Amino acid sequence: MADKQNAKKNILRIGQRPKIAAGIFLIIAVYLVCFIAMYVTRRKVQVYEVNTGSVAYTSTFTGLAVREETVVNSTYTGTFNIYQHEGNRVKAGDIVCTVDESGKIAGQLSQYTANAGEQLSSDDIRSMVASINAYKTNYSTNGISGLYSLRSELDSVILGAVTSEIEANLDSILAASGSAGSFQMLTADQAGYVVYSTDGYESLDDTNFTSESFSQSAYSNNKTENNETINAGNPAYKLITSENWYLLIQLSDSQISANGLQNKTSVTVDFLEDNISTTANFQIITKDGQNYGKITLNKYVVRYCTDRFINIRLVTSRPEGLKIPASAVVSKSYYAIPASYVTQGGPDGASGFIAETTQSSGGTVQTFVSPEILTNPTAPETVYVSRDDLTEGTSLLAPDSTDRFTVGPTGTVSGVYRINTGYTVFVPIYIIDSSDEYVIASMKYGSLTNYDRIVLTARDYSDNELIY
Repeated sequence: MADKQNAKKNILRIGQRPKIAAGIFLIIAVYLVCFIAMYVTRRKVQVYEVNTGSVAYTSTFTGLAVREETVVNSTYTGTFNIYQHEGNRVKAGDIVCTVDESGKIAGQLSQYTANAGEQLSSDDIRSMVASINAYKTNYSTNGISGLYSLRSELDSVILGAVTSEIEANLDSILAASGSAGSFQMLTADQAGYVVYSTDGYESLDDTNFTSESFSQSAYSNNKTENNETINAGNPAYKLITSENWYLLIQLSDSQISANGLQNKTSVTVDFLEDNISTTANFQIITKDGQNYGKITLNKYVVRYCTDRFINIRLVTSRPEGLKIPASAVVSKSYYAIPASYVTQGGPDGASGFIAETTQSSGGTVQTFVSPEILTNPTAPETVYVSRDDLTEGTSLLAPDSTDRFTVGPTGTVSGVYRINTGYTVFVPIYIIDSSDEYVIASMKYGSLTNYDRIVLTARDYSDNELIY
């Protein structure tokens, strides 16, 4: 009988095991489904790691180029021939151009230029290719008029390549043409870079310019073309005699303020045509009630020797601090308390307030409270305390005075949500600079530090919210 009862118990136990396992499996399955659902539906937090940096400000301007330029006029009338490539640096005594009063020398010179291909160096070829590419790029704006300038540039490169051979055989060339007395060579009386165009701005400087000097619609540039007739007394070429030059730009008050140019002594300049960047000295000039910027350079004068108006971009930066995306910044309401109520107390001499409370018996009790106190460097007369650290209506006593202040008025404090610990913690910041995309926070204010992780889109979250 006993054996039958034990067998029955064993049968019951064996039958219950599948039910228990199924229950455990069901619980696990429900947990997994809930976890997956929470993971899929939860907000994807975007995290930003704080780093130091500064906000860069950029503005584009058209600069008026001012250089040391000397115009050389022809003393002869005749056919003008370029002898140096435009932009070449010559020394005193070098032949710059020639004037053929008889018009007979051109045929003799053509014999040398016809074989110029054998004399061209790799630099000459690169220069010619660059000129052709520049013409193609700017054809839509220059049209057919730029073709004459291109021809002149190519001719000057070719003449430059055969200059040595022409000089060595000049006597025989003149004898063959019978033009020994009518072939005039114009030589440089000082060193400089050669430019075969004039525009009347050669004597311009930072004292005699006017606002009309910046008008490109009234600007005219006269180029002395190769193989054309030049009259005595007309400009043949000019020499740029110094590497030092500067750009003048027109500035409004808003541009000065937006770019932080008030106290700038140097700026970064980007030349938009070539995407070249350099650092230059900077100063603001005020003339006739208008502001102008003077950007002083000591290089690239030859690169832009033929340009009077140059498109540039100024890049300026403000003080360095913690660089934070503007989307990560949020404002929070804090109690605003006069700074005169702050005092020191407690065993460690911490900063705080003397709070006065009224007891049920009618008496008052004064206690020292030490919450976190925030200051604003630009408005030191007011301090800010979190609304979690003081109770509205609390009466504060001014030190060494009978004055009282009731906690209640509020102000806004900027901050970010730090998530180093897995939940959002509001951390106040003091903004020292800003742009549309970033703010720069002082590294001497608050507890935010380099490499802290913060929420990128602060408006989507609140304080003490679990992130992960």
